[in-house]
Amino acid sequence: MIKGKSKMEFGTGDIRMTAALSGGIGALCYITQKPHVIGERVPVEDSWNVDQAEVVMTFTKTESIDVLIEELQDVKAMMDGSYPFEKTRIRDEELNFNAFMQAQEDDINGLREKIRTLGYEIPEEGMQKLLHILRMAGYV
Repeated sequence: MIKGKSKMEFGTGDIRMTAALSGGIGALCYITQKPHVIGERVPVEDSWNVDQAEVVMTFTKTESIDVLIEELQDVKAMMDGSYPFEKTRIRDEELNFNAFMQAQEDDINGLREKIRTLGYEIPEEGMQKLLHILRMAGYV
């Protein structure tokens, strides 16, 4: 199940990935940090809690981790040109990886306008939460 929308942009060394295990559920927690050398193992000297993570991937079966690793290996092969059909594939236009974020912004703006017509104002953070709740309930 996917809950909410988020985009993680890798490539600058500013995403801290921390593995965790609790109650038999494995997790990979992502936190924005000060940039450092990509791949450098930074000692975890500070204490942190999962509620500080901006994205958490949880796993109840190790097979799901294997599939994630395989897909990441495919992405890597596509990027370095070694993926079998990547050399012959022709796409009419580039993919817009920001499109889903724009759709979310459009949803928020539309919802904001509907609420304003009722005479109410909701701060931005509240709008994000309200839209998330409405999506989870299937109203948006």
